[in-house]
Amino acid sequence: MGLSAALALYTLVPQVGSAGRLATRRFAAAHPLLAAPLHLLGLDAILQTRWFLALVLACGVTLALVLEDQWTRALRLYRQPLTPLSFRSAPHRTVFVRGVKPEAARARADLRTRGRLALFGTPLFHLGLMLVLLAGLARSAFGREGVVDLIEGETLAARPGVWGREWGGALSTGLTLPADVRFERLDLEPSRSGAVARLGADLATSERGEPRSLRIGLNAPAKLGAIQLSLSELFGPAVLLESRGDGGAGASWTVLRPVGGAQPAFEGEGEYPGGLSVRLRALATPDGRLPQTMELRVLRGNGLAFVGPVHPGEAIEVVPGRRLVVAEVRYWVELRAARDHALWLAYLGGLLLVGGACMMFGLNKIDTAVITSPVEGGEQVEVALRTLRFAELYAGELEALVARERGR
Repeated sequence: MGLSAALALYTLVPQVGSAGRLATRRFAAAHPLLAAPLHLLGLDAILQTRWFLALVLACGVTLALVLEDQWTRALRLYRQPLTPLSFRSAPHRTVFVRGVKPEAARARADLRTRGRLALFGTPLFHLGLMLVLLAGLARSAFGREGVVDLIEGETLAARPGVWGREWGGALSTGLTLPADVRFERLDLEPSRSGAVARLGADLATSERGEPRSLRIGLNAPAKLGAIQLSLSELFGPAVLLESRGDGGAGASWTVLRPVGGAQPAFEGEGEYPGGLSVRLRALATPDGRLPQTMELRVLRGNGLAFVGPVHPGEAIEVVPGRRLVVAEVRYWVELRAARDHALWLAYLGGLLLVGGACMMFGLNKIDTAVITSPVEGGEQVEVALRTLRFAELYAGELEALVARERGR
């Protein structure tokens, strides 16, 4: 129950890192009174809390005991031979006298079994649960994730410390790509409602010295060595502004992030030479193209130096002797990376879960017995049937077996 409650909270509360900054901000805006106490209690980072680890370990110990009992029982029943005494408590049993010649009447027992593999359905199912649990523990201890805002044309170097944020287990090490990754192009297709219908990114890298192209999306990751790359839902335009004039020059990118409102928009701000504070706002285009008109606000000190629309390539004199040039507009996207060496164990556990469930409900061990003994006027026939589960569903099979024996 405790683990179920913890996992329910995990799905209801956006988790730091894994849920993404946009989902975290949306939750904080929608539930301002809940966000702070949930953060203090660690409920927005459940997988990294000590109490969750202790809960998982307790569940693991309990599951190990259950597994040991189930496998011992399954192997014992698999090897156990059938005898007439095995049917003493059979739920389906019929006894009748069949007329035969005295010399033909004799004592015999025809004992049969089928579907013995059904004995291993429940143990396999719980073994799958154990493997998934172990994979989760390994991910909590050794797994590592990171995110970075990457602008079209930028290259992510194959060295430590290039990620904007990193988090992981207590025994994990930093994320390092096996080769440089260049963000070539964002592929964006909006739907009629304005939501994103398709979001993908084309990446260029190398593998064993040979060029390699990667295509990733929201639900379409790609592997690069031991690291899995994917996209979050966070993206927008990035504007390269150049500040020119007396007192020095400089250029830097200003990232515009999505903001709420009646109409989807992006906003961003930055600091530039000359004591200029810049704020940019652009409306999302319905066709997914980069915005060609943006609202620019320039502050110098506490005063408003400029406000108005600007376009790519335009140069504006915001104060005497100082110009801002909108040099270029490109897309940026939040690139996610994850390293989980136990992922194969989770997949194996999932396969065993599915296989065990199929064996539990698709197979059944069925034992039948036809036991005859001589009696006056013929022989007594005892027909019995027992099953591993769902015994009430096999009454018809007993009737068919009885009818066959009566007809002999």
